[in-house]
Amino acid sequence: MAKKGEYLALIIGFGMAIGALINALPSFWIIPKIGPFQGEYLRAVMMALAISVVIFSMGFTQLSLERDKKHFFPSLVFDLLLIVVTIGIAWDFAVTTIRIQEELFFFEVHNAWITLVGISIFTLLCWRVWGLPLAIFAIIMVVYYFLGQNLPWILKISPMEFVDNFPEDMWYNLNKGVIGQIFEIVIFTVFPFIIFGAVLESTGVGASLIRFAFSLTKNTRGGPAHAAVLASSLFGTMSGVPVANVVGTGVLTIPMIKRRGFTPTFAGAVEATASTGGQIMPPIMGAAALIMADTLQISYLVIITAALLPALFYYASLFFTVTFEARRLDIKTGELDASMKVTRSDAINLLVLFCSILVIISVLLNGYSASAAGVLVVVFLIPASFCCE
Repeated sequence: MAKKGEYLALIIGFGMAIGALINALPSFWIIPKIGPFQGEYLRAVMMALAISVVIFSMGFTQLSLERDKKHFFPSLVFDLLLIVVTIGIAWDFAVTTIRIQEELFFFEVHNAWITLVGISIFTLLCWRVWGLPLAIFAIIMVVYYFLGQNLPWILKISPMEFVDNFPEDMWYNLNKGVIGQIFEIVIFTVFPFIIFGAVLESTGVGASLIRFAFSLTKNTRGGPAHAAVLASSLFGTMSGVPVANVVGTGVLTIPMIKRRGFTPTFAGAVEATASTGGQIMPPIMGAAALIMADTLQISYLVIITAALLPALFYYASLFFTVTFEARRLDIKTGELDASMKVTRSDAINLLVLFCSILVIISVLLNGYSASAAGVLVVVFLIPASFCCE
């Protein structure tokens, strides 16, 4: 049963990926332009599908199978109820937001309760996926929204009404609501790059980047520590996600850094800081850069050009820090492990990565949007990935 839920989540996730690519697909040579779809319906559908993915893959049914199978049936009913309610509030969101834009609209009590239900579902799933602290913080913010008028000094806010203000501010606001502008940017712009990073990582490019970094830094005192810095900067060009960077490079670099003679604390610190810098390394960078380009209404090419030098200086400072620590500990250069030597397949993988970056930059230079660059690099990468070994 657990496997069936994961398969359903996989199918829905694949459908979301295809939908996001079609939505952002530009008119390019012989490629017909299909999207973008109407934003209100797209947000609602993507929200419902994303919640369904979480429920099928990490829902309470899965939790009951992992811990106590006697609660399987109530958990299954609760998960199905969550999906049905989510579909209902998603449909209401699309219809209501369109009405708000087309006619004189006044919020009613049922809009406020729908808002509360929607926020409750998000909070519940945040607790399930990321743990209790984030869910507690969300609850505190909702309570503060209503009771903040009673607090003293700078904590005091304007009185907020359950019917008149709550749904307008929290749910049906296409700019700052829960499914507002940030959510739309993720769908239109960030999603294609997430797909690109996932496809690229599945080709084995991540391991090739690590071996390439080790081969370049084999004669330095820092050795694997320098390799971690270099690998994380290169990994950031295709991911832009610090957690993925740590997972992709840290499992190999941290043990080798410790074996070279550095302390475990320093090894973890090097990997953490190097991986964090991946989100400022062009051209992919983090979601914040894509949101910045959309919010400021400037070209994404301008953003990545401005970020290039600070990113290089950031990694240069880490490189020198490792050098100073290696000299302080009197660590000598070591031999390169045979498993870290660059092979022919690594060279092919790195060529695919280099060509992918060229595709992104070429599309941006030709005046297309960041979302178009994300879609077209995925279109390039899928056939190119068959060349990887």
